[in-house]
Amino acid sequence: MGISEGTAKIRQPASLEEEIIQSWHVQAAIQRLGERGLSRETAEETARQFFRSARSSHKPLAMFISAQASKLYLLLSFSNRVTYTGLERAVEMLEKGKVAVVSDHASYGTIGDWFYFFSENNIGNVYYGAGENVPHVNVKIPLIGKPLGSVLSKILGAWVHNSGAIYLKRSFSGKSDALFHAVLAAYESYLLQNGAVVHNYTGRGRQKEGFVEQLNLSATPGILQGAEWIIPASVTYSTIPEDVAFSQALAIADGKAKRRKENKSSAASFLTALKLINLKKILMWGDEGFGEAYVNFGEPVPASHYAPNGAVSDEEKEDFHRDVTARIVRLVTLTPNSAIAVALLDRQTTSWFDIAAYASSLVREAKQAGVHLAIPLTKPNIDEALREAFDYFVRKGAVQKTADYSYRLKDQRLIVFYANTIRATLNSFMQPKPAQLSQLQQAY
Repeated sequence: MGISEGTAKIRQPASLEEEIIQSWHVQAAIQRLGERGLSRETAEETARQFFRSARSSHKPLAMFISAQASKLYLLLSFSNRVTYTGLERAVEMLEKGKVAVVSDHASYGTIGDWFYFFSENNIGNVYYGAGENVPHVNVKIPLIGKPLGSVLSKILGAWVHNSGAIYLKRSFSGKSDALFHAVLAAYESYLLQNGAVVHNYTGRGRQKEGFVEQLNLSATPGILQGAEWIIPASVTYSTIPEDVAFSQALAIADGKAKRRKENKSSAASFLTALKLINLKKILMWGDEGFGEAYVNFGEPVPASHYAPNGAVSDEEKEDFHRDVTARIVRLVTLTPNSAIAVALLDRQTTSWFDIAAYASSLVREAKQAGVHLAIPLTKPNIDEALREAFDYFVRKGAVQKTADYSYRLKDQRLIVFYANTIRATLNSFMQPKPAQLSQLQQAY
């Protein structure tokens, strides 16, 4: 399969900066800021700085390295396979371009999954929304010292930037947040109108609790005015590489999961990134590593479905956010880890047999309802997969065995984390039972 005309390289002319600044998105924001006392000259110069920091590019060497690194990441960390649903239809639309892909983001590793997917399917001209911490990643490598770490940070930032990353600003000073959002909307609209594929993640920043937070894209007007199609998608892992680190950021009180503010410098450190590599799989080549990765695509939706009149009202934007979020929630895969986590929290028992029976029943109900199931849960006998998931929580210190077939919960945070990855999905497919709702209150 070759790169189609719709995904041929987009030309970003030297005059693009001026075109973005003069777009109605940016000019409307400048006018509103003027009414609040900010001069046009200052606003335009700020907008130019925003565009220069966000603007992405495709450099052949960077793109090649990214494609190979994504393949290596999957090879060293997972069971050498990615399972797709909705693949054929998604590729058909992506080859034409002018498509916005919106997905959840439970792990830093999903970045590698998307590079792998697009490169393996010869989909070119893809741009990705990336947090502002990416070009300023804090490379903490023992013994090399701060100067060399700073150099490596700049190299990593340039590499990602030249692989299609559009840097999204998260923190602002003064009145400039609306201006950046306008620049971003104008830029993504330009890329989409000219045949690009643009990928964005859901959520307000990088939430790591596992559940899908309602979509909140600052680029929404640009997406709806520039794209012809919206494709919702979800990436699920059998085991999330950073699960322990993410779960430790949860505060559990009265059965509720509350999130703490993420330490961006720590989360973006080089050593944290190494957690995406499964050392056991490297040392024992037959090992499954983190297990399977599942990428599920939803049915493409025409952008005109959300904004039929061209201009995007606040009400249409909210409708888009709610609808796409709901579509993504229904694409999450039920895994043995998430099934056991729900069972552990829903059942007040010390018996493994009771937990196994409850989890098996949950899987059967989910299958009948149409929930995506991980491969081990589609086999006739799922007991082994469920037992392995239970043993995983034992190894991680979340569960303590008190006898061969009895246990007690020791640290609920990891269990809550995995339960949160599937709760909203199960509730969207199945009428939740009172016991299910009472045991774990949703963080949203």
